Amino acid sequence: MISGAMVSLGDYGADPTGATDSTTAINAWVSYLCANNLDGYAPPGKYLFSSTILINAKCSITGGGFSENSGNGSVTEFLKSSAFSGNGFQVTAPAVYLANFAIEGQSGNGGDGLSIESNTVCLENISIHNQGNDGFRFGVDAGGGANLNKFHARNLVAHSNNRHGVFLNQPDGLGSADCNGGIISGLNLFNNGGEGLSIANAAANSIVGIVAQNNVSFGVGLHSGSSQNAFFGGDINENNDTGGGGPYDLQIDAAAEQNAFYSVAMNPTKINVEDPETLILTEDNPASKNVYIEYNSVNTGTTQIPFDDSTPTSSEGVQFMEASIDRGWALCGYLINVTALISPSSDANITMALFENSDVNAISAVGEFVSSGKLTTLRLQHKINIAASGNSVYRVRIGGDAAATYTFNGVAGARKYGGVGSSSISIQQINSN
Repeated sequence: MISGAMVSLGDYGADPTGATDSTTAINAWVSYLCANNLDGYAPPGKYLFSSTILINAKCSITGGGFSENSGNGSVTEFLKSSAFSGNGFQVTAPAVYLANFAIEGQSGNGGDGLSIESNTVCLENISIHNQGNDGFRFGVDAGGGANLNKFHARNLVAHSNNRHGVFLNQPDGLGSADCNGGIISGLNLFNNGGEGLSIANAAANSIVGIVAQNNVSFGVGLHSGSSQNAFFGGDINENNDTGGGGPYDLQIDAAAEQNAFYSVAMNPTKINVEDPETLILTEDNPASKNVYIEYNSVNTGTTQIPFDDSTPTSSEGVQFMEASIDRGWALCGYLINVTALISPSSDANITMALFENSDVNAISAVGEFVSSGKLTTLRLQHKINIAASGNSVYRVRIGGDAAATYTFNGVAGARKYGGVGSSSISIQQINSN
């Protein structure tokens, strides 16, 4: 025993030289910690093991330190034997705390280094390398599993693993992600045989400070089921995809949704974004450009738009708004949102139509029945992909099917709300190259 409540692995006869197999001692130590919800300490040394170390109840395991590389005598290292093909450590209970150690794999081993399969798990200062599959795995490869939410990890290193450095993937068995609400701060991922960080079936996680370099596949890969994950800071412009399939530091599949990158260094020529709802805001790669134009002035018009099964045309209605945007890439995803305050002088079915450039036919339209003198808000959202370069202009025309005067931003030709009532058009452009 050390430090009062902490239970030492050394008291269970584990060999700190790595010369003999310590699996029995490690499992006995961990079982005692789990059974009594205690804190354990693994002194510096190398501990050879040959079967999965299962952590199935709340406890904490703290080592004497970690290093990016093996063979450092001042660290605590759990050494996975070459004949062992399963997961090294497997956490199936919530509120487990693991810190300050490394998991090394001997040549020929299989499985993941550390598999997290429960919620509210906390990891800190852990290095995993030379595993037969993933270094860190949050969740499972396929099928439903336990809830895996609200985990917290800080300062993780994963390198030279056969597949991904870190893999987030927890399907709930019902078609949704169940690896959600986690925070990872500080990721150093290099020389992995797959992706540095791979995310699938994981949502609303925050990754702060990621460095991914020299990984055989993508530095970061976001796949089906990856949604609303946010990246803050870091550098993935580091010679990833050494296998030659891209070359991409960042790959975002079309089935990923609404992920965001803020101030993450990346090379614009080495990213492949297939999901147009991705947001990338960086100085080096301004891959998302926004245009927002607000209209406060009152305007009127009388030209009608039929309420029938014909496509609205540019000769119908009155143009009240327009916005232009410069296209900087060969393939861009556009998210266009239009909001308009409008009022008719007679009962009418009012149509708001969106036009691109000088096209005669509208690309989108919405409508609403509005009573005489009533002020209503029309809203339109439209998403498009454009393969050409250059400038685009989007125009908004509004009209009804009745002979009437249509007042924009007011009623009966007069302003309402003292000028703070407004209409707007916004365009978000996302690099999808």
